[in-house]
Amino acid sequence: MAAVQSIGWLLRIMSNKKDRGVTMDFTDSMMQDSLPLGLAFGMAMDEKALNHYSRMTEYEKEQLLAKSKSVKSKEEMQQLIQKLRDGDSMM
Repeated sequence: MAAVQSIGWLLRIMSNKKDRGVTMDFTDSMMQDSLPLGLAFGMAMDEKALNHYSRMTEYEKEQLLAKSKSVKSKEEMQQLIQKLRDGDSMM
């Protein structure tokens, strides 16, 4: 029950701040930048995408970050996460 409440809380924050470019600190020791919230949540919901991300080089992570910041819709973000899940090149 607490997890459902937490998700509801996060979704309210996202909807209230989506026009302000909210990001989530979701970094590792190689990349000291923050990921857009949609990408962070998308990877959190897709174990294969998250596992592929963890095996990426710093350069590949930077390329993914650049692409994710130019995404304009939920559908585009889902496509980007699907490419990550499938192991497609981010180039």
